[in-house]
Amino acid sequence: MIQMANSVTQVEEAGTVFITHTVLPRNGKAIKKTTCLQPVYYLNGLNTCLLSMEEFLNNEQPIFSDNRQLTFLR
Repeated sequence: MIQMANSVTQVEEAGTVFITHTVLPRNGKAIKKTTCLQPVYYLNGLNTCLLSMEEFLNNEQPIFSDNRQLTFLR
C-alpha cells in the first residue's frame, strides 16, 4: 500500500527503471549517464509517472528547481 495525497493505493508490481540522461558537469562538457531507480511501483490505473520527493530528500539528494525543471545535484 502507498499513501497518495488523497488516498491509499494498492501496489500491483515493483521493479527497477534505468534512465539515460545528460549530465552537465561544471566544466560544461555534456556526459550521458544511466541512473538506476528502485524500487519503482506500478499502480494500476495511474496515467502519469510520479517521483517521491520524500525519498530523494531522505537520501540527502540535493535538488534545485524552478517553474520549468528539477535539477538533481551530486
